[in-house]
Amino acid sequence: MESFNTTTLLLMGIILPLVTGLSCSSDEFESNSTDLCCSKCDPGFGLVNQCTRDNATECLSCVLGETYSSPNAHAQICVPCTSCQMNEHIVTECNRTHDTVCVCNIDFYYDESKKGCEICDSCKKGFGALRPCTGTHNSVCMGCGNRTFSDKTSAISICKPCSKCVGNQVETEACTPEQDTECTDVIFGLYTTKPQSNRRGNEYPTKTEEKSFDIIPVYCSILGSVIVGLLAYVMYKHYSRIRDKKRHKGHDFHDDVEYSKTSGADSGVFEDTDHHGYRPCKEIGHHCKYNQLTRIRDLPQTKKKEIEKHLAVKRAGAERLVEDWKILARELGYTSKKMDKIANKNKDTLSIVQYLLSDWSKSRTATVGVFIKALIDIGRPDVVKLLQNDGKTETLVHMV
Repeated sequence: MESFNTTTLLLMGIILPLVTGLSCSSDEFESNSTDLCCSKCDPGFGLVNQCTRDNATECLSCVLGETYSSPNAHAQICVPCTSCQMNEHIVTECNRTHDTVCVCNIDFYYDESKKGCEICDSCKKGFGALRPCTGTHNSVCMGCGNRTFSDKTSAISICKPCSKCVGNQVETEACTPEQDTECTDVIFGLYTTKPQSNRRGNEYPTKTEEKSFDIIPVYCSILGSVIVGLLAYVMYKHYSRIRDKKRHKGHDFHDDVEYSKTSGADSGVFEDTDHHGYRPCKEIGHHCKYNQLTRIRDLPQTKKKEIEKHLAVKRAGAERLVEDWKILARELGYTSKKMDKIANKNKDTLSIVQYLLSDWSKSRTATVGVFIKALIDIGRPDVVKLLQNDGKTETLVHMV
């Protein structure tokens, strides 16, 4: 009986491993080709050859930035690093143990169906992002309502609550889905109303009503100040006109330039209305004269067109990155904000120049002399020559 049990145990010791397979430790793996427990490769090392009965496992270090082997891939070769696709950027560089991590660029999201990053939908004015654009989701837009607004086109901006006028402010523009509330500060008491009271037959005003009449002197003071200011402004303008007329009439005759009326044509840009007593060239007769005190809008129309065309074209040999009209606008006193508005209102450079000169010619200081000085300062002598030469006629407009 004991001999039988011993034989059974020996057979089980031989057969059981064959049935259940090898039992490898945690730092080993079972080789399919050799039926051995081979040592695992360390993270960052790829498998070259599995172990044999005579040789241990052979591993090779991955190439930094080119191949990698993850901590769980102990029995695999090094694999190539992933390259980011179009509209993606790298978050984590590839190293020996981890692959490259890429995410979509700003305003892009990963589209599973196209297996790539696609541009997010932009919510136009009056609409906000119910779900802003992220690297994994497209934006979802919703119209602004319930006193909210969105004044820009964006894939991430939400509808913002409308502002409320506070303190001594009054609402001049109501809030809409496309713009915020506009408030204006007012003088204290200017919009004050009398308190409502129920007298119930009492003919005498209450103390509160008596105090409400104290605002009348304030109104009178404000009205008087406005009237005095208007009178002072009228007197100043009248004096300025008289002074400009005297200056215009008193200039040297030899500073004049003659132009033929038949050469003039309306460009549709400059205004030819009478202002400060100056008569436009096309109304004087067969000839007209101008000097440094002459208004830009009173120049011959053909001369205006020539100036506009020259300023709309960059001077030959110029290396400026900024258009000449912007440099000229700065010399004439225009701010960057106003220049942007002019550029947005017009499609091409010629239209921009026409608008700029038309707008500037409305100024009282828009004279030939000031214009020539600005042209010299920006390095445009070619346009200055247009004001000095007119075919065969020799002009005497001096540079300032």
